[in-house]
Amino acid sequence: MGKYDVCLDTKVRNDEGEIAFTGRYCTVVLYFNGTNVGTTMNSLLPYLRAQPYSHQYESPDEESRRGLDWGRRFGSVGGPGFPKHTILSAAECWSSWKSIFVKDTKESDKYLSCLHGIRAIAASQVLWAHVYCLNDPRNFYNTLSLLDWESRDRSSTILLAKSYVVDTFFCLSGAMALRSSLRTLQKGKIMTAVSADLIIRWIRLAVPSIAAQGVAVLTLHYTTGPFKDIISEHVSDRCSSIWGAAFLLENTKHFEDACLMQLWYVAVDYQLRVLFLIPLIAIASHSNRRVLGFSLLSTMLLVSIFYVAIITYVYRLPPIFIITPKFLPVGLTYFYKIVISPMSHMASFAVGVCLMNFIEEQRSGRMRKFPRAVIILLWITAIIIGLMIISVPFQWQSGGDPETWGNILFSGFGRTLWCIALSSIIYCCAMGHGGPVNWVLSLRVFIPISRLSFAFYLLHCIVLGRLYASRRELIEADHFSFAVTTGGIGIISLIWSFIFFALIESPLSNIVPLFLKSKLVSPRRSL
Repeated sequence: MGKYDVCLDTKVRNDEGEIAFTGRYCTVVLYFNGTNVGTTMNSLLPYLRAQPYSHQYESPDEESRRGLDWGRRFGSVGGPGFPKHTILSAAECWSSWKSIFVKDTKESDKYLSCLHGIRAIAASQVLWAHVYCLNDPRNFYNTLSLLDWESRDRSSTILLAKSYVVDTFFCLSGAMALRSSLRTLQKGKIMTAVSADLIIRWIRLAVPSIAAQGVAVLTLHYTTGPFKDIISEHVSDRCSSIWGAAFLLENTKHFEDACLMQLWYVAVDYQLRVLFLIPLIAIASHSNRRVLGFSLLSTMLLVSIFYVAIITYVYRLPPIFIITPKFLPVGLTYFYKIVISPMSHMASFAVGVCLMNFIEEQRSGRMRKFPRAVIILLWITAIIIGLMIISVPFQWQSGGDPETWGNILFSGFGRTLWCIALSSIIYCCAMGHGGPVNWVLSLRVFIPISRLSFAFYLLHCIVLGRLYASRRELIEADHFSFAVTTGGIGIISLIWSFIFFALIESPLSNIVPLFLKSKLVSPRRSL
């Protein structure tokens, strides 16, 4: 328990006589007493016990060679038919670095400049929520105090409610998907335009996701710490076997079979693009097919709401991801059935599509703008829903019964209501009724962070895993400790994201047009 000099030479053997603990490093021996989680989380028990790093698998030289060999699988980007200087110019790092700090948006995009602030704030909230929700209990002086603290501290509810924040990105994805469809369909050749958009989206999600796997493997290979062996071997083995399809299938994997669990978002985002393909084409066509498009959109929204409500009722799940002894046994079920399922996020995507439809239709003059009374109502709605989302779950966090209609309704409608509140704010800002809120969200300081938000999301979990793998000291469960962790992880993740964007994302956005030879490709600094 932190007294390394006492147990350096300790050796503990299991029933078969094999060495289970060498005493090289000391930490918490057991996560829980096994009673609460033993029957439902057997697959995680190896991760819930301290298994110190003992260099028992490979020598450092062999580890280095293995990591470099695995990294070579990613190869290099290139293709026949392009002059060498063209590829080099597109991938030139200096211009990529400078593009991060270009704080001007195109004149045609300025009405949506508030999205930069929303992306930046949402990315920081995701990190904050992950630090609270994904903290390794082995790192605390008293692991049960973590559950006791989070069940009594009402301020923790605000942080735990941020599990809905990821739906902010799905809502924005739906809005930008319709905007992209409206622009590409204006060029004619509907199938060509849609196919090109899906290919571009696939490339821009696939390449960074695969690169993130390489970063994770190499980072953990050069990590030392009590849990290095467990995490490094797991990530290396899983990523090396499924790296090519991980970004599309990661949300179908269980924890023990996944490469990087944060890639579930990438998979769900692309799956939603495919699922909403027909409604997007119909709505963007500005013809009689719009009725079909909105009918399908409404149906998918309702299916998503009922799916979450039914799953919550059948499996007795909490409305949000709550870390309490009562809900811990169903924590993985909540994650597998709701968090990483595209069915749960269809409502968020649909709300984003409706949002962009209202904005574009009213800006083009095809629809009358909302009167002042409606604008005021939208602001009131956003405030009320926001306060409800972050306060109501405390009754379940403090031990409330999950088998209630209130829990089921809140779980089913929670993501939809969150996105309605968010869409109300975006609409008001885009239509010139944002006032000081729009001014804050449109600050230029948010633009670089917004551009780095995808890289930040991919990498911050790797940095967090690196911290847990190497941590040798125990900490207290309090807001100050978590704030320090959040700040440190955030700064390091931003630095990594800057390098990742300059080497991967930005060159990729320049190279894609060289291969597709199409005017349908969006400029690098577009929203």
